[in-house]
Amino acid sequence: MTIKANTDLMSALAHTETYADIDFVLRRRTCRTNMPMEALAANVNDGLPILRAEKACTLKAIRIIPGAVITEHDDNYATIGFESEDTVGAGAVAGSTAVATAITTKTTDDAWVQGTPIEIAGVADTDTLAEGQTLFLIVTKAGTGVALSDCQIEVDYELT
Repeated sequence: MTIKANTDLMSALAHTETYADIDFVLRRRTCRTNMPMEALAANVNDGLPILRAEKACTLKAIRIIPGAVITEHDDNYATIGFESEDTVGAGAVAGSTAVATAITTKTTDDAWVQGTPIEIAGVADTDTLAEGQTLFLIVTKAGTGVALSDCQIEVDYELT
């Protein structure tokens, strides 16, 4: 069986699907980034780049998939948030725009179970990145903190 050329695949899709389906396939993307395991409970990360927009885009969803169980604690915990740069090339700076509801490893938030995705709330169609703008992961700690395991971070976005 020969492999079809891109134009053949597009015509096959165009004849079997709706315009909305084709548009979805062409514009929707998922970026997967690995956050390395922290060596110490007190480690913080004030700007790990997660996604640099190749074109202007709208964020659709953010998930964290823990690589190991993380023990919940109400005094010693981590807070994980996502921020976009204020302007292209500015980096993660104080007062950057939060793009989702921060989550914690406290007992009041979702349990961190190995391989079970935690959906980050608060991502809305108003959360956008301009071409070249970067989305950053921000980790802060309370009390003596907690060492975070390897995690995979998935960001669903749509080109605008």
